[in-house]
Amino acid sequence: MIRVAFISPTELISDYGNKGDIHLALSHLIDPNKANKYEQQLLASGLPIYLDNGAFENGVAENIDSLIQKAGRLKANYVFIPDTLYDRTATEAMISIAHNKLSTTATSLAAVVQADNPVDFIDSYKLMVADDRVKLIGLSILSIPKSFEQITRTDDITVNRL
Repeated sequence: MIRVAFISPTELISDYGNKGDIHLALSHLIDPNKANKYEQQLLASGLPIYLDNGAFENGVAENIDSLIQKAGRLKANYVFIPDTLYDRTATEAMISIAHNKLSTTATSLAAVVQADNPVDFIDSYKLMVADDRVKLIGLSILSIPKSFEQITRTDDITVNRL
């Protein structure tokens, strides 16, 4: 099933962000110490919340303990575990770490496939599909082109996703 999220500026969440099926909450916009306007707008919507880890926006993912704390406040359905851009091994290793830390929460584990070549990408995807701990798989707008450009001869995200 495809679920749509419209990521919008805080001031436009009620006009546009709430038109989706879910909110993909951007972790770096959530204050670690107190509820800010962004968090309040997401919660007020009543939509399911999937907490992103900030890897795309910041180049490095937020740490798992901070994500779990924020996910708890948001009552997030899913939290995307910290992934390492293009690094299959580091990303897959985080599945066990995150699962152990999330086991006492109501939040489910989501993971983003990371690789820099087609074999690792497909193998990592298959591993995540077979892993009962991973409840949702994300496809990276950066990792997919990097992994498949040697086959498609382009870094176009759409061509490489196909």
